[in-house]
Amino acid sequence: MLHFAEAIENRRKLMADRQLAYADARMAQRAADAEASGRTDYKPRRFFPTDDVRQLAKEREKAEQESVKRATGVRQYTKHETFEAAREAIRRSNRAASKKRREKMKAKSE
Repeated sequence: MLHFAEAIENRRKLMADRQLAYADARMAQRAADAEASGRTDYKPRRFFPTDDVRQLAKEREKAEQESVKRATGVRQYTKHETFEAAREAIRRSNRAASKKRREKMKAKSE
């Protein structure tokens, strides 16, 4: 990689890092303001100014999830408790998709 291209990439990452910190601080500030005003329905959200910041946030969240998995010993984490439950959920989904395709083909042939 050329030196100037590397410098541009490093600068872009530095700016994204600063903007992500600012986005997190603003989210915390909005949540504190909502709590102070008594809003119970407030749902905090982060607003990202650029795609670079969004990508950096996604990378950091993924790294954090991986570190939690390593720390807790959880491997192949899914939303299901067991492997059998995961397989059953996949089967149900496949059955529903097949049924939908059959109904679509039946409607098309009529």
